[in-house]
Amino acid sequence: MDDGTAVLLGLEDEFTVLLIERIDPGRVKALIEVRASEGACPGCGVLTSRVKDRPIMAVKDLKVSGQILDLWWRKRRLVCQQTGCQRATFT
Repeated sequence: MDDGTAVLLGLEDEFTVLLIERIDPGRVKALIEVRASEGACPGCGVLTSRVKDRPIMAVKDLKVSGQILDLWWRKRRLVCQQTGCQRATFT
C-alpha cells in the first residue's frame, strides 16, 4: 500500500495501511496493522515477537470526504515466552 494513504489517514507513525477497497459509491474499507513487530508483555514486561494469531477487528465507521470509511485493524496477538508469567497472550 502506498505510504501516502497512511499519511492521509494520519497513520504513518504506528500503522501500515494494508488495503483500501471501495465497497460501493459511498463506502470505503481500510485495513491497517501495527508497524512494530514486537511488544512488551503487560504481565512481566519481557519483549516478544512470537505471533499466536492475527484477528481482524472492526474499529469504527468514520465519515471522510462525504463517504463512510470502515476502519479494520489486523491485530497481532503475541505469545509471552517468559516461564512463569501468568499472561499467556496479549495484543
